[in-house]
Amino acid sequence: MPALNRRQVLRATVLVIGVLFRSPLAIVGAKGAQSHIMMKYDHDVLIVGGGPAGLSAGMTLGRMLRSALICDDQRPRNAPSAHLNNFPTRDGIHPAEWRKEARRNLEKYSTIQTVDARVLSIERTDEGGFIAELSTGDRKTFRRVILADGLQDRLPDAPGFKELWGKSVFHCPFCHGYEARDWHWERWPMGLWRRMRCPCTLV
Repeated sequence: MPALNRRQVLRATVLVIGVLFRSPLAIVGAKGAQSHIMMKYDHDVLIVGGGPAGLSAGMTLGRMLRSALICDDQRPRNAPSAHLNNFPTRDGIHPAEWRKEARRNLEKYSTIQTVDARVLSIERTDEGGFIAELSTGDRKTFRRVILADGLQDRLPDAPGFKELWGKSVFHCPFCHGYEARDWHWERWPMGLWRRMRCPCTLV
């Protein structure tokens, strides 16, 4: 079977609040549902991404007694940041520490597993499920796939931009604006620097 691209996987994946969480008897009328009931899968769901979205999806599935494998390639978008904000009860926590704590929260759900691995390919099976190849060399089968791989910042080719990213060069005023509220700011729109002063916060 040919590997699916992102668009095809999205089309083939059901909404989390929809068919994914229903019992097998509730999806008999869906295309391929009978095959899902008869075929045995390694996990109900593959979750691609171990950030907030993926970990939250894993917890929801665990509480519904569904089995899931969370694949995290350890490349979080907020890796350069020293703190995570606008998060009640965890305001200011280091992003890496938050992920560790979230994983610890998942330990009580025996049906949820996490692995530090990259998903290399996803293929649709004739039975209606999916086969995924991981960077560990494993090939596993799943009923459904959740893409929670987030975003990747593509930084401009400007001296010092990458080194200062997440430290004094930011993309989000909600994440860092309060701590830098009295700074003198420059902004980078359409490849040009424009000078601006922010006496209270970055907008």
